Amino acid sequence: MSANFKPVISENVTRAIEALQRVRSLRESILAKGIDGIYDHFEDVDGDWLENWTDEDIAVMDEAASNSVVQSAPQH
Repeated sequence: MSANFKPVISENVTRAIEALQRVRSLRESILAKGIDGIYDHFEDVDGDWLENWTDEDIAVMDEAASNSVVQSAPQH
């Protein structure tokens, strides 16, 4: 494997680990609190965000997700 691909693979693995940790945390909240556990992870659940959704919102959320850091992710 080329050395050029290692950073990309490492970044992808890190992002996958972070996503799994977020999903596990959400699942644990829902199991502990029921549907109200969603409020621990998402803002404005009951608002009108769906009616006002734009492509710009998607881009902002994608960037925020890619820049998030999970402190408990194992370092390799």
